[in-house]
Amino acid sequence: MIRKLMAVLLCSIMLIVCVPSAAPVVNAKGGGLPWLIMAYLDGDVGLNDPTIEHWVLHSMDEMQAAFYHSVKCVVCVDRTSDWPDCTNSNTRYYEISAGYRTLLVDCGELNMGSPATLSDFIIWAKTNNPAATNYALVLTDHGGGWRGTCIDNVDASGAGDWMTMADLTTALSVAKSGTGVTFSMLGFDSCLMADTEVAYQVKNYANVMVASEQTERVFDTGTELPPYDPGSGGWPWTAIITDLSNQITADGAGLATIVCNDFKIFYEGNPFENVHWTISAVKLQTTSFTTLVTAVNSLGYELNKRLAKYRADIKVCANGAQAFPPGPTYRFVDLYDFVDQVDACNMGETRALIHAMGTIRTQIDNMKVAEYHSELLDSRAHGLSVFLPWGVSDYYPLNPTDPTYDALAFTTAAPNWNVFLKAYLQVP
Repeated sequence: MIRKLMAVLLCSIMLIVCVPSAAPVVNAKGGGLPWLIMAYLDGDVGLNDPTIEHWVLHSMDEMQAAFYHSVKCVVCVDRTSDWPDCTNSNTRYYEISAGYRTLLVDCGELNMGSPATLSDFIIWAKTNNPAATNYALVLTDHGGGWRGTCIDNVDASGAGDWMTMADLTTALSVAKSGTGVTFSMLGFDSCLMADTEVAYQVKNYANVMVASEQTERVFDTGTELPPYDPGSGGWPWTAIITDLSNQITADGAGLATIVCNDFKIFYEGNPFENVHWTISAVKLQTTSFTTLVTAVNSLGYELNKRLAKYRADIKVCANGAQAFPPGPTYRFVDLYDFVDQVDACNMGETRALIHAMGTIRTQIDNMKVAEYHSELLDSRAHGLSVFLPWGVSDYYPLNPTDPTYDALAFTTAAPNWNVFLKAYLQVP
């Protein structure tokens, strides 16, 4: 009992109440801060998946190894195992700078899948840094496209959770209402999140989105390829922050370009030649996005009309498109490449179908800020995927209590795509 009390007291020395502070933070030269990066690092996915915890902690090491100039990085991080300086695995806020990480807040054990955890972090970071010119938010953990991201299998109650698109929208909406923040760049350092449905869900809260259509590779003990350390993979944070510090006038598109380029440099060389990888950045607050979604709605309508006669042909098009994740049980396809497959198949093309396909290609090109992919394994990736699963079982959310595909903002804007999906998959 005495040992337990001493451990609690030791942890309490660093404990700060998890509420926002109103004190402004400026750069070393005074004045406003050009860039504040908020990193939401969820490593609390359970003891059966230690790779994610290693990855999250390695990301912090990479941030700490960067060169900083007029850039500030704050993180909300959670882990499964205990912190080495304390006998708990509490959620913490850190500021990371060149060679240092400073513990700012010990929040207790929080659920990283809860929208309140994310919105509280954003509000805290924005309130403490009110004069930044640009704000970026990056979420790191497993990703599943429109189904969500940020799994937390170990919260205070012992229950698990998953941040659905509805949760993410709630968090971003609460943070925007409380602080007025619109992110210059919103990033997902996660698998499968460069999804049209995801982008449409967050379009009111960021100017540019950066994510991967494909799964992201993380190397861990026993599986990593030399000379990379366990936990390496995902976004190369040292290069990203260093390059941003050398280009501090960059806007959201500028940072997104840096992220994509540094990701490409990391993955396109040996030993990654046989690894699937993609990275893309797209503009969200543009009429091109609205036009794109309208065209996808029209495409769904035209395909649904052809199902009775051309079901087998549509199946060939879906199976032939660049798929994510790779293999016969894909859930997403590259939207541009799927249109190419449809265009190459003679299914009674009409003016309406031709117009929808052409508009989709044009608007994806208009939205793109940067896009790279493995030329060997993902050569037909163009930056945005769309939900077109292999079978009917994949139509449903992972958790039966989670919001369904019908509940997405995208589905409301493009209902004919959902009508086509249900008919094509023969959803009961």
